[in-house]
Amino acid sequence: MRQDWQRLQKHSAQVADQKLVASGTQLYQRWITCQEKKDTSYIKLLHWLGQYHYSKREFSEAVNWYSKALKESRQGPIPAYLLAQSMFMLGSSQMFNGEADPAISTLSQIISLAPANAGVHLSAYAYLAWLYYVKGDYNKTIELSDKGLQLVAHLKAPEKAAMLLREKANALLALRKFKEAGITIKEAITHSNTSGDHLQLSKYYLLLGDVEATLANAPATLAAYQKALKYCRGDASLEATILTNIGFFYYENEEYPKAIAYNQHALALQTNPYSRAQLFDNLGACWWKVGKFDQAISDYQRGLQSLPIGFTGKSMLDNPPPKSIRQVLRRQVLLTLILDKAETWLDYYKTSENKHHLEQALNTYKLASEMVDLMRWDHTDDQVKLFWRKKTRKLYQQAIETSYLLGDAKQAFYFFEKSKAVMLADKLNELGARQRLSESQQRAEKGIQERIGNLQKELAQQRTGQAGYQPIQQQLEREQLNLTTFRKGLENTNPAYYQYKYDNSVPTLDTLQKWLRRHSASFVSYFVDITNLYILAVTADTAQLFRKPVHQYQVALAALTPLLTKSAPTKQDYRNVLLYGNQLYQELVDPLHLSTKSVIVSTDGFLQPLELLSRSATQEDFLVRHYAFSYAYSANLLLKKSDRQVSARKDFLGLAPVRYHSALNQVTLAGSDDTLKAISRLFNSATVLTGPEAIKSNFLKEFSGYQVIQFLTHADADSLGREPVLYFADAALPLSQLQRTDSLNAELVVLSACKTGIGANQEGEGVFSLARGFAMLGIPSIVTTLWSVQDNATYRITHLFHKYLVDGLPKDKALQQAKLDYLNSASPEEAYPTLWAAYILLGDTDPLILSDSGSSWITVAFVFVIFSSLAGFIFWRRGRRSQSEKASVKQTLAATLVALVRFTGF
Repeated sequence: MRQDWQRLQKHSAQVADQKLVASGTQLYQRWITCQEKKDTSYIKLLHWLGQYHYSKREFSEAVNWYSKALKESRQGPIPAYLLAQSMFMLGSSQMFNGEADPAISTLSQIISLAPANAGVHLSAYAYLAWLYYVKGDYNKTIELSDKGLQLVAHLKAPEKAAMLLREKANALLALRKFKEAGITIKEAITHSNTSGDHLQLSKYYLLLGDVEATLANAPATLAAYQKALKYCRGDASLEATILTNIGFFYYENEEYPKAIAYNQHALALQTNPYSRAQLFDNLGACWWKVGKFDQAISDYQRGLQSLPIGFTGKSMLDNPPPKSIRQVLRRQVLLTLILDKAETWLDYYKTSENKHHLEQALNTYKLASEMVDLMRWDHTDDQVKLFWRKKTRKLYQQAIETSYLLGDAKQAFYFFEKSKAVMLADKLNELGARQRLSESQQRAEKGIQERIGNLQKELAQQRTGQAGYQPIQQQLEREQLNLTTFRKGLENTNPAYYQYKYDNSVPTLDTLQKWLRRHSASFVSYFVDITNLYILAVTADTAQLFRKPVHQYQVALAALTPLLTKSAPTKQDYRNVLLYGNQLYQELVDPLHLSTKSVIVSTDGFLQPLELLSRSATQEDFLVRHYAFSYAYSANLLLKKSDRQVSARKDFLGLAPVRYHSALNQVTLAGSDDTLKAISRLFNSATVLTGPEAIKSNFLKEFSGYQVIQFLTHADADSLGREPVLYFADAALPLSQLQRTDSLNAELVVLSACKTGIGANQEGEGVFSLARGFAMLGIPSIVTTLWSVQDNATYRITHLFHKYLVDGLPKDKALQQAKLDYLNSASPEEAYPTLWAAYILLGDTDPLILSDSGSSWITVAFVFVIFSSLAGFIFWRRGRRSQSEKASVKQTLAATLVALVRFTGF
């Protein structure tokens, strides 16, 4: 057999000869039939057969042969370089066959091995970087490119360095880091000049032209594109790509006739289905901009037909199904076609006023939203998710505008929900999904996570290039791959886990209205874009959608905001608070004609608490006197009921460090311990950690067993992206550490500390605050603060809030009444909103149902009262009593039963 392979190998240059390949296939069959030893010659035969199909672009067949090669490479004593080669050829075949996830899995295994073949290793890094780029995971692309570049630094391989730099520059460009992208691609050009590969050099100049175009440097852009054309040496597909990008440059500069000419020239040369789809999209966009809407939509349809998704719809009304997004490798091409088509329909309506065009726009935006949901499943990194949330913000803005023009509040509600806190919903879905795992599965996942955490710590202590660095890095990559494989396996074997984790649904408007009816509440959602403020007001019976110019709102908000952070406000400041608060009231609340006393608000980014807005511009008439406000990240999260398995809990855990370790640089909070002890006496079962007992380790040990957790301490956050932290007596608890916890079972967390509701405003997702960190753990209700608060006011309002909670009031009304009590007893100086309006309630408003720690004596009292009442009733029935005596006994019995009901809560 081996001699036959050697004879065949002599003719390997003729691999395209079908007769020769047929001989190779027969040799493979004989090898199997004769049960010959499957050694290196056998593996090389499989590679040879795979290479034939690979060269013919028959990637499915290539995957078949390389899969066999990899299987045998793993089973026998095969040289490490051959195993890596089997993996690489299989991974690259899967990649070109459109199998992104299998390709990533296969290629990732290469880089987790010791680099037996440096060239294969580096190519694996480059291909992986590209795969993550087309999936939209740009940070992962940069990470992989940098790891490959660390390896290439020890080798003389300028062509590999250039490839890796190109992938990194592509990702930097996508992240709009234009200057860094320019530096990186110029470095790639330097390496490519060294290697002498002109075809690759053409690709690098093409990317340089793209970078210069984003910097609005027209001469440099065109010069780079011309060099790219010079070096492409007649490669028709590459030439077509260069012409496409020149056409896009002219489109961006509104030179539409030139753009159309270049795109049509490129279309005549281009054969790649994705590139052809992109060209049709570019042509459609040009026709759209010159007002030829039918021609534009026709070209979008041709673009959709070009993609390998099996779409054949020729009518302008036809759209592919949402799942098509998962069938394509370059998903952004499909999504861009759909978004451009939707926006063209919207502009078509504005010209024609044909409502049918508007309806088509809405249907297409809904399809785009569903596609974005499906894309999000492939993104594991939060920074990537945030990037795409920001990138798709325009989708929701235009969809809401379309809904407004149609007068369709129901559809507007859908897009309002899709525009808010989707990542937070994903985290809660993941939390719920994990609870559907068996104990052994949870232990296995936790074990991998712990190993990853330990390896990350070890790696952080090593310097790049040290002897111990690379083995730890490779082990870390293996464990990360194990975690991905483990979770993918769960999705296939545990339907409940899969369904819960990837639940993208939002509640219907009818569902929300039924909930509002039960709670006698209204729901108000805001969406702010560059020119308009949209307000959706929902009650049990109505849904109204408003649109207002955003300017007046922005002016009033900008004037009011700095007044709320003044430590020593003047009388003029107070008058200005009323003035600007009234202006915001006119913009945000007055048009809604709210008919309920409980109002739930879903904000868009930063929004001052509505409680401090005033119905009068000249005298105090704060809205807190008229409504009990609470806040929700979205209606979806408000209605999502936690089904965590909660063990028996105590009522209350309170923490007040009072004094802090000197390294924390926090001032003493005198009196916070006394306030906490007073609050704890309101509850039947309470634990109080004050002074030196209020340390981080005690909190992490205690916190899982309580229904209410109260912090009287310091916190720190800002709007610049610095990680929010919560302070204990000995240390700070960062938000990231809090998010690694999954055993917090509290129903309510009260953050009586400064700025616990402040954080970086991530466009399209919301404010990343300490409060949000607790929400990510599934805490249904959180009281948080929006700015620095004053100690005495904090103590009074916090104590009053808990008093009304224990009395049985809903959480929103308890906080409202606490503020009203404070205001009603406050001096004019103490009534300034800075002191009382910072506290807001996020989430569920239902009353607390506290534990019955005194149940034994309550039971005795219950039996005694029932027995006494029954005895009295019998005595009354049997004895001869006057009517007045009977009435007196009857009243006593009724009063006793009422008192019993109130006492026990039955």
